Amino acid sequence: MSTHSEPSEPSDDATVLDASVAPAGADERAPGVEVGARLGRYVLLEEVGAGGMGVVMAAYDHELGRRVALKLLRPNLSRSGEARMRREAQSLAQLQHPSVVTVFEVGTHEGQLFIAMEYVDGETLDRWVARHRPPWRRVVEVAIEAARGLAAAHAVGLVHRDVKPSNILVGKDGRVCVADFGIATAADPTASPVPGRPARWGIAGRPSKDNSQDTVTVEVRDSMAAVSGSVRVDGPPRTEVGTVVGTPAYMSPEQHRGTGVDARSDQFAFCVALYRVLYDDAPFRGDDLEALRESVWAGEVKPAPPGSSVPLPVRRVLLRGLAVEPARRWPSMDELIVALQRTLGRRRRWLAIAAGLGGLAVVGAVTMALLPHESTPEVVCPSAEERLQGVWDDDRRVAMREAFVASELPYAMDAFTRTSERLDAHAGRWSERYEALCQELGDGGASAALDLQMGCLRHRREELGALVELLVQGDPTTIAKATEAAADLESIDACQGRGAEAAQLAPPSPAQRAEVDEIRLLLARAEAAFKAGLLGLGQERALQALERAKAVGYLPVEVEALYRVGQLEALDGKLDEAAEHLADAALRAVEAGHDRITVRAATMAAFVVGYQQGRYDEGMTWLRHATAALERLGPDPLLESELEVTQAAILNAQGRFDEALPLFRQGLAQREEVLGPDHPFVASSYNNLGSALVEVGRDDEALAALERAQEIWERSYGPRHPVVGTALNGIGAVLEQMGRWPEARDRLEQALEIREEAYGPDHVNVAITLDNLGSVLTRLGELERARAIIQRSLELRERTLGPRHPYVGSSLVNLGLLAEKEGRFEEAADYDRRTIELWEETLGPQHPYLAFPLTSLGRAEHALGHDDVARPLLERALAIREAGSKPYELAETELALAELLWATEPGRARQLAERAQNEVQGTAAGQVMLREEIEAWLRRHPAP
Repeated sequence: MSTHSEPSEPSDDATVLDASVAPAGADERAPGVEVGARLGRYVLLEEVGAGGMGVVMAAYDHELGRRVALKLLRPNLSRSGEARMRREAQSLAQLQHPSVVTVFEVGTHEGQLFIAMEYVDGETLDRWVARHRPPWRRVVEVAIEAARGLAAAHAVGLVHRDVKPSNILVGKDGRVCVADFGIATAADPTASPVPGRPARWGIAGRPSKDNSQDTVTVEVRDSMAAVSGSVRVDGPPRTEVGTVVGTPAYMSPEQHRGTGVDARSDQFAFCVALYRVLYDDAPFRGDDLEALRESVWAGEVKPAPPGSSVPLPVRRVLLRGLAVEPARRWPSMDELIVALQRTLGRRRRWLAIAAGLGGLAVVGAVTMALLPHESTPEVVCPSAEERLQGVWDDDRRVAMREAFVASELPYAMDAFTRTSERLDAHAGRWSERYEALCQELGDGGASAALDLQMGCLRHRREELGALVELLVQGDPTTIAKATEAAADLESIDACQGRGAEAAQLAPPSPAQRAEVDEIRLLLARAEAAFKAGLLGLGQERALQALERAKAVGYLPVEVEALYRVGQLEALDGKLDEAAEHLADAALRAVEAGHDRITVRAATMAAFVVGYQQGRYDEGMTWLRHATAALERLGPDPLLESELEVTQAAILNAQGRFDEALPLFRQGLAQREEVLGPDHPFVASSYNNLGSALVEVGRDDEALAALERAQEIWERSYGPRHPVVGTALNGIGAVLEQMGRWPEARDRLEQALEIREEAYGPDHVNVAITLDNLGSVLTRLGELERARAIIQRSLELRERTLGPRHPYVGSSLVNLGLLAEKEGRFEEAADYDRRTIELWEETLGPQHPYLAFPLTSLGRAEHALGHDDVARPLLERALAIREAGSKPYELAETELALAELLWATEPGRARQLAERAQNEVQGTAAGQVMLREEIEAWLRRHPAP
């Protein structure tokens, strides 16, 4: 135990500087600087604050008869510290604003440097909030006044660089002002964030328990990052090149990197400060400086605390101010102030503030692209019927019907009826929203948000037209997908919330706008093609859009194209290419501020990488990216359900069935609430739920869920649609588990026929059904056919997924069981060893699936007389299954181990068999057969 004393910890807001500014032991005051002492005409009254550079004393100016605040430099501070304090006075002297503390003079008295400032009778913002617990609205009002002070500083070219609650004062008279410009600098017009290597933190003395709150000087060892400007204000440089000063918890990403700062860095810090006092929590995680910095750089803002009263519009304003890239933040503090005022319900007409909103002033062109250029104000919009003419009208309906009939497909008329009903409903919702929006515009409600909503409606109209254009061609593949495609059209209701969301994106320049519109139309046509079953055409259009997007140089539309390319590659089984494009889309969408694309691309990347390719940890990392972007985006039940279902799928693949099941249920509930109980996407959720219930042995519930999925899909798409094959595949797997093998074979053969017809014979989805069918045929004794089918499944999986994919192990296990049933134990053992090696590598050594090949290999080795090899295999399988498995699976392993142990440990062998007998209580054929086998073994091996 150490007995030496340690230095006391500074408070959360103490200024902690490097040794060149605040040498160790420099915490004493100059002689004579005590309460009652005089400094020139000032009488010191009391200490009201302290920091790394000095102390602040309340004082009385006996010449002018007023109370003032004196900031006194610590006596041992270096020359740079003195220059810093003089610079604060000079900075503040440039400002005359009610929201900035006024400086009266800077001087010295008997070697003591001081600044005389106005005295604010009040407290810091954080203490004011802690004491009064004001409602969110009052906190925002106070913050707006502080923001005005920062805006005034920015107007004269000053950047505060240390904005935090303790530097915002709230007077007893209600006045709010910003203080402590001690590390302010002239704004660097050339500054731009340059990603460099992490700055090395060099803090003199012992850091506080939460040193992310302290002001620090950071020495950047990387020459690439050493670009922060050194500014002279009648004195030595404020900061050495490559040195960053600020408070870590409030510092912007560019400050953490040690790169150039400007007014947008203050905006970031201001939003951190407001976030903290509104939510009583920091926006970024991090128990130490390294973790904090990584969180800030990643833009990982915490979710709002449960039960928070802070409304979503306020949070969205803050999230924009907390953007990683400065260009994504508000153009200035003035725009941030306007946005905060709007959250308070202050009504301001768009035209009154357009001049102050920079690039947003051009968004009116979005409306003009949709509305006619008429001078008569009473005629605001053409009718909805006119806008849909040639898109979806009577002529297009007749053309579609004729094309469907001409195909001579047996389900063509069913498909036409279902599809036209959905298109009618979609067009009706479009018309209602369009006319309501036109009414708002006609009533003088023009605003950026309404303009952007109208732009959203234009895109929905283009998507509808692109789909109908394909449907009237009558391609058989398109007819098969028609109802699904119509159901999958983007929701019209989403346009009501897209105004604020789209406003977060920097608009294209006037020179880019026409080309960007053309690219988005091409992307809509790509989406329509894949929804209509023309995957190749969809990919061709998406790639064309991507090339044009790269050329035009507008990042938001480029990431939209990247996402669409990756999505279509994933659907086409091109998993490596899809993973690359989706990752690129997700990461660059963050840079573009396109949160919706970030959510979609990251979620799809998680599914491809984590579920389809079996790289589970990587998939979960992408889900964290998606979650962070969804939090910034705001509530969207459908996106939330996609994220939850993807997470559940990855957990299910890992064998974490109990964790996956509630996520599948939650995704189903969200879709039913938003879409209604009979929507095709609800059927997808029932299918997922059924698959999860199978894994936990709840076969009856699983069968009911899967049959519900089949019912919805057949009603929506007809009985030959490939998604019906998906439901039949799941039903067949459940029926096999229930011991209803002839029924399982029938369902799986139907599923195989539908899937081969829809996807072709070499699609990965066909391999799943082949494997299931082969397993059932093995149980039914149709061994030759079973071997051919399972071997085909293995070859198909190795070709499409790669030889190291976990799904390959499923085919290997089934081939091993088949060989064991035929008495070919060496061959069975070889298949089982390959499976164990593969699954240990890809799933981990404790995955529940490993118990299958371990048990099979143990039986094979015992049959070959290798009991010394068999026993550890069966003991390991038993331990895995005892940790969590279906009772009859556990019983199967217990019986195999009992058979092995009878010769050497008959007591334990008998005990294992009796346990197995008690665990098999089901009435399914497989369980009945296993129970009969156990009972026969017990009769042959009576208790010793």
